[in-house]
Amino acid sequence: MNDFEIVNSGNYQFPIPNSQFPIPNSQLSTVNCQLSTINYQLSTIPLLTVGLPS
Repeated sequence: MNDFEIVNSGNYQFPIPNSQFPIPNSQLSTVNCQLSTINYQLSTIPLLTVGLPS
């Protein structure tokens, strides 16, 4: 609950977002796994990888 007091100070808004990241991270890890698979599939297609920023 101290995070709310920190946010009220106005200087530290990150502690609450940081505490919220672990939950999205569990979802992002799944998305990241899917993206890594897509990225691997794209890497097998030279024409697409040329147009993608690396």
